[in-house]
Amino acid sequence: MVSNGGGPMISTLAAAAAAAMRSMLQFFENELVAPDFAKFADILRQPEPVAILAHATHGEPELSARHRTIHGPLGFSGELRAVFATGGACWG
Repeated sequence: MVSNGGGPMISTLAAAAAAAMRSMLQFFENELVAPDFAKFADILRQPEPVAILAHATHGEPELSARHRTIHGPLGFSGELRAVFATGGACWG
């Protein structure tokens, strides 16, 4: 095992973990509170439980709060969402 005393490695890991936690909190806030396009609850009610953000926004993903606050800053340009359900119950 190689060790450098842990200093820089631990601080880098802590910064990455903090960034991941902020993204996760933003994701949950967006999904549960903020108005947006192609939310999982809305997708579940569709005949085909799949949504592409670019289609939902008519080619303007920047209209989506999720895209502006989460995907864009992380460098993602698109999103496909799918809901897995059976008998009206969502499981993934």
